Amino acid sequence: MPRDRARRVSAQTGVPADILAAILDIESGGRDVQRGTSDRLIVRFEPHLFKRLTGASPPADGTNLAAFTAASKVDLAAAIRSASWGGWQVLGGHLLHLAGGDAERALAMTRGTRDELADVADRMAVRWWAASPRAVEAAQRRDLRAVALAYNGPRAIEWGYLDKLHARLPGQANA
Repeated sequence: MPRDRARRVSAQTGVPADILAAILDIESGGRDVQRGTSDRLIVRFEPHLFKRLTGASPPADGTNLAAFTAASKVDLAAAIRSASWGGWQVLGGHLLHLAGGDAERALAMTRGTRDELADVADRMAVRWWAASPRAVEAAQRRDLRAVALAYNGPRAIEWGYLDKLHARLPGQANA
């Protein structure tokens, strides 16, 4: 299933499917459903982003669903923006965009069947790549270093993201 999803996202973005499959595997092992639930999109709350957006410390420690839920009671839109969602772990600004800017609707989109959650996650991924043309070009050139930095941020190399890409894409050129 992750390879099929990677092919579908590839067809919409021009990003090579093998690179997309590697990213989906690194980010979530291809899962979209939050552990301990059967109907909720995976969420990783990013407290530093919530603080940056609101100026306030999050009301709960951690990066889990409980931390997101606590933050959502303070500022739902900021909490959504401050979290990475679904199997691709795309930041919530893309989820809000899919929901037309409506935070309540965005939150509702994080619940559903496995297929519905995979669809939401895939649409978020397509939107991320559409908003990241340099990342698309890097992927098309198979510049995994640039892909890692674009997708995972400035500390991606230090945190081993490039190594993880190389492990899943043996024989790729750049290190």
